[in-house]
Amino acid sequence: KAEELRLVANVYNEPTWINAFNTGQDVHKATAIKIFGEENYCKEARKKAKAASFGILYGSSAYGFHNQFPDMSLEECEDFISTFKATLPSIEKGQKDAVRYAKKNGYVKTYFGRPRRVKYYLNSSDYKQRSFGERTVKNTAVQGAASDIIKLIIIRQWRELFTKYPDVKWIGSIHDEVNYKVPK
Repeated sequence: KAEELRLVANVYNEPTWINAFNTGQDVHKATAIKIFGEENYCKEARKKAKAASFGILYGSSAYGFHNQFPDMSLEECEDFISTFKATLPSIEKGQKDAVRYAKKNGYVKTYFGRPRRVKYYLNSSDYKQRSFGERTVKNTAVQGAASDIIKLIIIRQWRELFTKYPDVKWIGSIHDEVNYKVPK
């Protein structure tokens, strides 16, 4: 469960998440307790911590968080995200370091070392293009690694399944799915 967070915990060396995974805890509950305190923990706190965890990894802003939690004002959403980042500082630091590296080198590497080129976006005079570039850099730790893993799965399936069973036909892959046709 929460494999994306497990990956990011290792990439950015986030102690709260590493401890939660190593001890079999619910990572979203551990995050909520870290942010709100154990005395204030509830299902709503867990829900907000989970949304922030994934949202920040994928480059979401306070506006995106506000869309998920319209009962919170935009200012409250900004404060919550700031608290999240201060409470789990290794994620914020890791993402800032990745953006700095990408601006200097024109690319960022996935967990498996594949370069993802972002120079065009980061050097754009258009704010939206630059923002896209920064979001891309930040989410490469998750989405880039997921893409690499799918590619490794396809290679392994090709070697171990498709070559042994020629009637099995590979159709394609979409996001985290690998599709193939197997005769009855």
